[in-house]
Amino acid sequence: MWTDTALSLSNWICLEDIYANIFIMKCWQESEKKYPQPPGRKKKKVVKYGVGGVITFALVFLMWFPLVFMSLLKTVGGVTNQPLDVSVKIAINGYETLFTMSSQQQNLVPFSDAAYDQLTQQYALHSSAMQFLASYRPEDIVLVKIKSHASLLWGISPANRAAMVRELANATTIYITTSWTIQRNVSLVENVEASGKYTVYYTDTKTRDHLVQMLTHARREPVMLPALIPKALKTTAGTEAKIAKQLKVAHSHRPQDVDKLAFFRNATVRLQELKPADAPAASLAAEWWVVQEWWPGCNQGRGCSRDLELIVYNDKVSPQSLGFLAGYGIVGLYVSVVMVAAKFIREHFLGISRSIMYEELPSVDRVFRLCTDIFLVRELGELELEQQLFAKLIFLYRSPETMIKWTRECPPAPRRTPPPDSVSGAAEEPVEVVSMA
Repeated sequence: MWTDTALSLSNWICLEDIYANIFIMKCWQESEKKYPQPPGRKKKKVVKYGVGGVITFALVFLMWFPLVFMSLLKTVGGVTNQPLDVSVKIAINGYETLFTMSSQQQNLVPFSDAAYDQLTQQYALHSSAMQFLASYRPEDIVLVKIKSHASLLWGISPANRAAMVRELANATTIYITTSWTIQRNVSLVENVEASGKYTVYYTDTKTRDHLVQMLTHARREPVMLPALIPKALKTTAGTEAKIAKQLKVAHSHRPQDVDKLAFFRNATVRLQELKPADAPAASLAAEWWVVQEWWPGCNQGRGCSRDLELIVYNDKVSPQSLGFLAGYGIVGLYVSVVMVAAKFIREHFLGISRSIMYEELPSVDRVFRLCTDIFLVRELGELELEQQLFAKLIFLYRSPETMIKWTRECPPAPRRTPPPDSVSGAAEEPVEVVSMA
């Protein structure tokens, strides 16, 4: 922009590109003159293994970089992402939610080192479970304590309740769904909430009849619902909190083993009601559900009911400083690193055959001198001569025959002995003239 020239922008760029290529080729030719290699001699192992090893390492690095980066980002530099709130709901499919309860603060207990060691001892004989536990540290595991009594009254109209009793009495299968919602720190993950659900169905008439009797106030004792509550949950940075099925292992039916290793826990449900003493006789009593986990090993093997306990395994999340890379995910990194690098490598080696006549030049001294002459006349202000020399350079690249003549290596000229009566005592160097015909 601040240089006086008669060339257009495209011609300027073309000249600079030609000069850059010619300069690189001249450097290579000078290095070949200083370090010549005799013809017919094989390449040294240092050169082969050096160049080949670097290329192989670069290709392997490009292929494995996204996998290693995503793995180390969370295992080594990851940040613990403990839940702030855990909500659990239990409902009979198609009807009002029976049980709703949330746990926060003191009811979310991180594992201690002793509790973690005890957990690993329980699964010491199960390789799949141990492999799963090896990915977590004690601070990544949280014990969620859920109170037995629902936080909300069971709000159902008398008409819907009668319809529910009638439909359950005639049903052959009862579907009960346990759902959970886990809230995390908004400053660590983009998706604040992670949720999931687990549905179990019962076909035995005993369970169905007991539920119907409880809804009609004909039964006060709790109803046992087998395998209703999953013991372990796993959360990631996404929106889904899955069941940690890796911890589902085979075990004996002894009460102690069931308490330790059973994955889907039995639960007891009971409809609690309370009617104030001074309330009118026609008024409805307040009702809510009580859900407890059944522990067969307590009370000297007779079993007992306790508050629900869930174990949440939280995957580490990437730190905020590297969140812009981790946000693309493994697929995004592969597309941006592997695919882009492969495209550049392919384009570099794709057109080699078409560039042989412009890159495999025996001697570029004359072409290099022509480029420097163009720069020289531009500095002198001879813009018309600049255009003429550039046209000469363009003709040179358009004519392969002329390019061969101009880049041909000339044998060194023989030295001439100066005549004895020479005043200067120095021999004149021969002048080489090459026509562009």
